[in-house]
Amino acid sequence: MQENKNELWRISEEVVKNEESRHIIITSEEESISPTGMKLNIKNCSDENVILLDSYSLQIKVNGEWHDIKIKNNEVFPTDCCELKKDQSIQVIENWVQNYGELPAGEYRILKYAYIDSVEGRQDEYATCQFKIK
Repeated sequence: MQENKNELWRISEEVVKNEESRHIIITSEEESISPTGMKLNIKNCSDENVILLDSYSLQIKVNGEWHDIKIKNNEVFPTDCCELKKDQSIQVIENWVQNYGELPAGEYRILKYAYIDSVEGRQDEYATCQFKIK
């Protein structure tokens, strides 16, 4: 593990390469982005119902590559979820201070987890939204 220069959290040494969701689009409200959290707009753009989990993770871009930020103190996210029907949108306010602390300047992305139950079975997915802390 590599210690952050501010020693607020550790990042993984592994490079993360993730495939984007085809069913969910996440956008941020730029004026809401801060070192402690942000407001997200999440839309189901598929023909299927999507189960969106409250859990998320943060990644930081280091030398052009994404790395997971480790959750501090082994905190556990709630397992709540909500169902988004076709074309439905919601707004979510994420405050990551308890799990990650305040983020220093840098380029980040948030990953929100979801799944779709269809006749083919359960498909686990996640969608990302990139943002910068200045």
